[in-house]
Amino acid sequence: MSKDVELLVFRHENRVLRRQLGGRPRWDHADRLWLAALSRLANRCRWSDVFPVIPATILRWHRNLVSRKWTYTDRRRPGRPATGAPIKR
Repeated sequence: MSKDVELLVFRHENRVLRRQLGGRPRWDHADRLWLAALSRLANRCRWSDVFPVIPATILRWHRNLVSRKWTYTDRRRPGRPATGAPIKR
């Protein structure tokens, strides 16, 4: 399983590098999402060998990913809550 994850990481890194051809690679949101997801499958002690960024960067990307998912914006509504039906009657 670990070898499969390594191959997926290397293939994705090749796609990013081919897309940019030269200079420092720029990781967009989809790239960060993909690598953060693959990091969950890889053995943590091998991260520095497998991933093209340092482990702290992967952890930061994962924290940002989780914080974007759990914003609870759908629970917040501006203004006063609606009056209940029994009180209206």
